[in-house]
Amino acid sequence: MRSRSAVITGAAQGNGAAIAKGFAAAGIKVALADLKMDALERVRDEIEAAGGTAFVAKLDVADPDAAKQFAIDVKEARGPVSILVNNAGIDRGGATTLLSVPELFFLSVV
Repeated sequence: MRSRSAVITGAAQGNGAAIAKGFAAAGIKVALADLKMDALERVRDEIEAAGGTAFVAKLDVADPDAAKQFAIDVKEARGPVSILVNNAGIDRGGATTLLSVPELFFLSVV
């Protein structure tokens, strides 16, 4: 896995940070994205202190233009990406409502 590169969104805390640290410990080059740059930089510093490397960038995954630029920046910095962890999201607390989403909409997003 040492020649692999991974992108992890929502990597500033919680599961995203844990995944990033685990991948880096396994020798995978990681590119980390989140809106919380201070926390993201702390994750990068922990990875680098343990001997890994991490590319970090502020990213709002809901902004298609920003996501496209992030992908370009990652490819330039890390080369091709072999692992993608789409972990970014918002938890506003409380109950979750399940919505029916037309398949065509889902396919247009993916």
